[in-house]
Amino acid sequence: MKKPFYLPLLLLLAVLAVPHGSYAQDDEDFEGTNISYQIDTDGGGTKIRIREINQSFDLNYDGEIRFNEDFTDFDYISPGGYVVIKKTSFGNKRRLELKGKSGGEIKREFWDGGREKPYEPDGRKFLEEILPDVLRSTRIGAPDRVARLYEKNGARGVVEEIEDIDSDYIKAYYLDLAFQLEGISTRDEVAFLEVAGEEVDSDYELSKLLQAVGPDMLEKDLTEDAFLGAVAEIDSDFETARILRELVKDYDLTDERMVAILEDMDSDFEKTRILREAVEKRDITRAELITVLDLLDHVDSDFEKVRVMRTVVQKKIQGLEGTKLILDRLDDIDSDFERSRILNELIGMYDLEEDAMDLTLDALSTIDSDFEKARILQNLLKDENFSDAAYLEMLDRIDEIDSDFERSRLFEMVLSNELDAKALDKVIDAIDNVDSEFEQAKLLRAAARRDDLKTADYLAILDAASELGDWEHKNVMIEVLKVAGDNAEVKKAIRQNAKALSDHEYGQVMRMLEN
Repeated sequence: MKKPFYLPLLLLLAVLAVPHGSYAQDDEDFEGTNISYQIDTDGGGTKIRIREINQSFDLNYDGEIRFNEDFTDFDYISPGGYVVIKKTSFGNKRRLELKGKSGGEIKREFWDGGREKPYEPDGRKFLEEILPDVLRSTRIGAPDRVARLYEKNGARGVVEEIEDIDSDYIKAYYLDLAFQLEGISTRDEVAFLEVAGEEVDSDYELSKLLQAVGPDMLEKDLTEDAFLGAVAEIDSDFETARILRELVKDYDLTDERMVAILEDMDSDFEKTRILREAVEKRDITRAELITVLDLLDHVDSDFEKVRVMRTVVQKKIQGLEGTKLILDRLDDIDSDFERSRILNELIGMYDLEEDAMDLTLDALSTIDSDFEKARILQNLLKDENFSDAAYLEMLDRIDEIDSDFERSRLFEMVLSNELDAKALDKVIDAIDNVDSEFEQAKLLRAAARRDDLKTADYLAILDAASELGDWEHKNVMIEVLKVAGDNAEVKKAIRQNAKALSDHEYGQVMRMLEN
């Protein structure tokens, strides 16, 4: 028994698949069989050539083509149009030519083994043998065929035909045509969506179909359920995202079906791309924002999580309340660098509102890295004018930094700003917590150079320097003398403190006093 010849899935590239020119590829594996194929649309017609080891198939056609009522024969080929079918199987060659004539007549010619034979009965038998595969593997006459199937047997007729088609491309094309039929009911739309999810295995073809019909299907509860069910059948996160990125612009993000689809996706990039699309393109509710943040629990990448969070902060989604929801989730981010990106984004966003400042300073406790903490505090010092209370809170945050280098650099910035008496006292006290005597002395000298100091401030600086080594202690006293040398009380304190120095250092201070 001869092996039946089935037109391969690759015929999906038939009518309109290639608008101009030709497309060829050799040695493509199709269901375990080595084949080559070519599709050519030059010259106005379409040519399909398929080669297999023991058999080959050629289909050339052009013009308007329609079938009879039961699709067992060609009913109409426009004048000048044609259909040429050639098949070679184990050396046996058969050829059928159908040409459209004026008045609707079709001229039919048939050859078998190179010899012309009457169309009846051999030619008709050959056509009946090959026509089902032609119909189910190409788009020839598909609009008319889908319309007739629906008219005769409703959605069931279309669905049963789709179940017999091998090509996902042709299945999706038939479904697209079915959705365009006039007067189809909601029940029929549901049937088409269900068969789309069950029968179209190609993620690309299913996604393309659902994108085309989605806007209409989401207007009714029944079709909405079926539509989302079909979306859930797509394995590719990329193709799922292509649909959802449009969908979330208008769709309720708290919907359990939407959440289930997003949770089931594996790609952090595609998942967060959808979420960013949602928060960027429309005003989402507080409940939707909470849903977005809950979905970030299913994202492993800190980088991708933070891309969504930063978008919320940048867009001021739900105002300060939204920002607070973001900052409450900082513990979900492992990377100090990524956490600091969010906080640096927040700086300057709320025009010095005290609540926003408090949120930022409180959130610093979630960051372990001294470098990242210091980077945030530096940005605050550059860009913000603090209330007195916020400034004191910020000084506490600086004091929590372990790195002498980072802490010292921040205190230098603080000392270059305007400070009230309470804040200055706090800075001088905090300098004592710096382990490096070099850094302590540098800060005390910077404090001494301020032009708003009172006698009590100079005395506090001298007292803080008394715990330093002789060299650093001396340098602080000399700095104080340079700016307050005419203050008798300050000079008296320096003379007293200098007694604790070595003879050499003591002599330097005394000479400075005398001059």
